[in-house]
Amino acid sequence: MASTSPESRSHLSLVPNPADPAATTAPVPSRRHPRRGTLAVYTLRVELQDIEPAIWRQIAVPSDLMLDALHPVLQTVMGWRDSHLHGFLSGELGSPDSERFEVRSEFSEPLGFGPPGYAAQAYEDEVRLDEVLAEVGDTLLYSYDFGDGWVHTVTLEGVDEVASSTVPVCLDGARACPPEDCGGVPGYENLLRVQASSGDASSRELREWLMMTTGKLFYKPEEFDADAVSALLRAQVEGAALMPDAATPLGALLARLSPRRVPGLFAWLPRAGLSEGAELTAEETERATRHLRWLLRVVGPDGVALTGAGYLAPKIVTEARAEFEWTQRWRGTSNRESDHPQMLHLREAAQELGLVRKAKGKLLRTKLGSTLADDQTGLLRHVAARLPLGKPKIDQEAGLIFLLGMAADRPSGESQAVLAQAIAELGWRFEGVPGALPDHETRWVIERTLGYLNAIDALSEPDARMGDETVPEWGRKLARLALR
Repeated sequence: MASTSPESRSHLSLVPNPADPAATTAPVPSRRHPRRGTLAVYTLRVELQDIEPAIWRQIAVPSDLMLDALHPVLQTVMGWRDSHLHGFLSGELGSPDSERFEVRSEFSEPLGFGPPGYAAQAYEDEVRLDEVLAEVGDTLLYSYDFGDGWVHTVTLEGVDEVASSTVPVCLDGARACPPEDCGGVPGYENLLRVQASSGDASSRELREWLMMTTGKLFYKPEEFDADAVSALLRAQVEGAALMPDAATPLGALLARLSPRRVPGLFAWLPRAGLSEGAELTAEETERATRHLRWLLRVVGPDGVALTGAGYLAPKIVTEARAEFEWTQRWRGTSNRESDHPQMLHLREAAQELGLVRKAKGKLLRTKLGSTLADDQTGLLRHVAARLPLGKPKIDQEAGLIFLLGMAADRPSGESQAVLAQAIAELGWRFEGVPGALPDHETRWVIERTLGYLNAIDALSEPDARMGDETVPEWGRKLARLALR
């Protein structure tokens, strides 16, 4: 018999004998209960662990919800943005007989992936709520963002055997959800401490961070509105039933997404009013086309000379500032196009829309531009047919989502968060940026569309103050027209 070399023996390992009871570990028995035979309405209390005063919600949900359907409800009622991993656990943290339920996705590892020491015996889309919460007092743990480590205790407080509605409702609650990515409980407590101080550099840095991540300068820890949350939950359910025709670009895009994964996006559908009238009045059409008609008039039949760098002449920029009251939005006395994003975006949009072109150091009307220069209705319909702007596929898909948020008149902070989430769900990843695109970076993928709509004041009135912006009705109609 040939001998085994020392080099070979160094790669040997002990293989357990399957017949040896000591060589295998008995599977952890499932903690699940049999499913209820009849539907009931569960009253649940959801509370973040390790925070005082407590951040909690009381909700009513149908007992037959699968855990993957409970997940977006918990995200909505708490106020999270579903931009991180999550998981459910039946039992106590760290207990060997706890049962973990995994997320199923095309990117997930095999069943059993997750923190060591937990038995994962099912995916969350295989487990019903009444299997893990059967009696009043039963609890379920819901973890979100494994980096920050938010753990919620979900307690069954009541069972109504007469189910009158299957739409989740927020009954009560207290205090605002912590901002995403604030560093877990220690970071949250530090945020409150720093925000309570005034005048120091850390407070200024915090305000800048809050603006980038939430779109707001201040975090209001006591702010919570159960009625508003219930309205959002209802809108999500209604939105799933208001899917646009799959033959439209928006309908085809939404068909690739799930209300469970991007609940905020589908909550926009009832608010967007896509089935309502999208025809602009004569006055609204005049406002919607005013900026482009002005530019076409300035360019005229003979065109205008550009600077050596290819920009509009300072004289034209000065006229635009006076014409459109852009001086109320931009400080300084510069008359260069490169210092005026509105002017730059307007001119670039006119080129992309095929209304003007550059040639031999001049900006010239195209044949289409000359035809539509005095045709407000024709110009409006041409613009609507070409929105969103930007040729790359990501620009088009992100632009459609942005237009839906515009039609729904959603705040910029919410729009950024939903757009970032939807882009990630569509499978887009960006070089040099790990994971999903940060909320505040979404403007780069909608820059062409956003820039043009800002230039024509379609997103807010010219004199609107920060935080008071609302999309004018004609702007919402323009978005609806484009989405059709």
